[in-house]
Amino acid sequence: MPDLQRIRKNIDTVLFGFVFLLSFLIYLITLCPTVYWRDSAEFVDAAFALAIPHPAGFPSYMPPANLLTYLPFGSIAFKVNLFSALMGAGAAMILAVLIIEVIVSLGGKRDAASRFLAAAGALTYAFSFSLWESSISAEVYAGMAAAGAGILLCLVRWAARDDRRYLIAGGFLYGLAAGIHATVALFLPAVLVFIILNLKRDDLPRRLGDVGWALLFFFIGFSAYLYLPIRSLANPRMDWGNPETLQQFFIHITDRKDSAYHFAVSRGGLWENLVRFVDITVSELTILWSLFSVAGLVVVFRKNWRMALLFVLYFLGHVSFFIWYWDTGSIYTASYAALMALAAVAFYFMVDWIDRRLDGKFRVGRVGALILVACVVFTLGVDYNRLDKSNYWAAERLAAVDYINFDRDSLVLTSLYWPFFYYFQDVEKLREDLHVVPVSDILEPEYFNRVTPERFPGIEFPDMTYTSDTSIEFMLRLMGENISSRTVYMGPDRRIVENLSHQLMPELFFFRVVSEEEVLALDDAFYAAFLTRMYDFSQLELTSRGGEFFADEVYRAYYRNNYLAVSTYLIGREEWRAVVSNARIAEVVIGDDQLIKKDLLHALTMLEEYDEAEDVIVWFIERYPRVSLLRVNYGYNLMSQGRYVEAADEFLVAVEIGDIDAEASLGLGTAFLEMGRDDEAKAALLNARESVDEGTSPEDRARIEALLLELSGGE
Repeated sequence: MPDLQRIRKNIDTVLFGFVFLLSFLIYLITLCPTVYWRDSAEFVDAAFALAIPHPAGFPSYMPPANLLTYLPFGSIAFKVNLFSALMGAGAAMILAVLIIEVIVSLGGKRDAASRFLAAAGALTYAFSFSLWESSISAEVYAGMAAAGAGILLCLVRWAARDDRRYLIAGGFLYGLAAGIHATVALFLPAVLVFIILNLKRDDLPRRLGDVGWALLFFFIGFSAYLYLPIRSLANPRMDWGNPETLQQFFIHITDRKDSAYHFAVSRGGLWENLVRFVDITVSELTILWSLFSVAGLVVVFRKNWRMALLFVLYFLGHVSFFIWYWDTGSIYTASYAALMALAAVAFYFMVDWIDRRLDGKFRVGRVGALILVACVVFTLGVDYNRLDKSNYWAAERLAAVDYINFDRDSLVLTSLYWPFFYYFQDVEKLREDLHVVPVSDILEPEYFNRVTPERFPGIEFPDMTYTSDTSIEFMLRLMGENISSRTVYMGPDRRIVENLSHQLMPELFFFRVVSEEEVLALDDAFYAAFLTRMYDFSQLELTSRGGEFFADEVYRAYYRNNYLAVSTYLIGREEWRAVVSNARIAEVVIGDDQLIKKDLLHALTMLEEYDEAEDVIVWFIERYPRVSLLRVNYGYNLMSQGRYVEAADEFLVAVEIGDIDAEASLGLGTAFLEMGRDDEAKAALLNARESVDEGTSPEDRARIEALLLELSGGE
């Protein structure tokens, strides 16, 4: 009995411990044993070496992740991944505490209903796809979610209990959170407005003093950023941005290299972006919790408008920044904590209102409990198979397929795979003889880490200093200095391959840099053998992984990059038959892809295989019916087959769309001319002449005049 009484007395501790342990157990069972995709290899290597990864450096992440590498079990990658699992479980636990705190501060009770809602909401959140995925590999989004929920919790408790300790703790946590993910700065309007609204005039001096202490502790937490210049001065191999000077420090922490990307509105209008965001949110949190979050905002606003404003600004400040160009849930994990808290409030007070109306005659709470348990089970069941990475070696295997076969003492230039290669060398001690140079360090030295003889003492350097404007020349001369003494590899990067195809020979996804004469000597037999190697490797991946392969969107994204690089190279060499073969392999592995289809259409057109080209054009038109250029291309394809009436219909649609009227009218006039409808042809060609603009090619202008001359009898 004493044990039972002790449990009842500490029921909240037991509840929060249960949420943490269950979440952590699921994450542990599904934890990736090695490096995963995206930033995983970079974070593992940086944590292991106490290095500096991409902006904003994540200084609050690196030291504690490094401490876990000293655990006496598991690989280095596994132990850094374990840190993410701890942060993800911490985020779920803090959300459970936040839910109860919000309910109680709004007049609810710390009872079985609020505790059940806290557990159900926190576990649904824990098993949402993005938080779960961020908790099973080296990533920072789980830490960002934990910090965001913690900041909200501190503010709510401070306002409800008038206890300065929570405001000070919140300030410290906010400063520390900035070193986990710099975008917590987007929560600042919510924090400042809430603090200002809760400064009571009758006790203003004391409250301002509390704010001052909170500000001091914010800077103490923010001092984690001193990690960047301190470690940069030690010159670790991964020293992104080289933030040793004040200027480089600010360039790094403000992510200057991607500023244009962050502020670009590139994914449609507001309505389209909102629809996409709602779709992501519903898939992450289930439609039930998503809908109740809206109701929860109304409930909170009626009971405490200051708190409602806190949640609104917290949510909108973050989401409104990323909604324009972000199409995955990972970045929104911190914002979703606010939605889940609001939804739990709506559940609690709705059930309480119904119970009072029915005078306890119908146990609506039990029905609600069953529904909430079903939500937890649903999210767990739906995401488990997709996120079980306990035996996942795909990222490491794909990165290693070329790496282990490179010639000894080679120079390897790569933009996508350098974090994997650094991991292989620094952590796995695999192929330390290779000289791995990130292409980004060459192309943008002011934002990355300049390539110098001090960093790479084992290779030859050209006698020149370089800037981003002369980076391509430097890279070419760097390859030229080394090609006589060692093998040089490049890839897989579509942009670089496009400019250097005359000096590249493909091996699998990487390319060996050779002389132009050697490239010209490659024959059909070589390309056939190369494509056979690609096909065999792809088939091995498909057969060994089965349906898991097709469900793994991140893996297919890396494959897509590889196939596009190969396709770009083959187009540069005008190996049209090989382009088609590469596209067909890619279609099996990654499915339909716009850029792969575009390359396929180009090759089929060059091969004059119009029947197959038509299938590709129709595929494009079905997805992009208002793109006039597609209609014009389709029209010419139909004319090449003698289908002039159908061609004229396509040109008419292009004319109606109106953005390339000269080209569309020229095609229409040509089709009418082939059908013997001279008057209509002349009218279309005259319209083409009137519509000529800067975008009209000289060839099209000459053809318009030639056809009009032909129709006028040469006069």
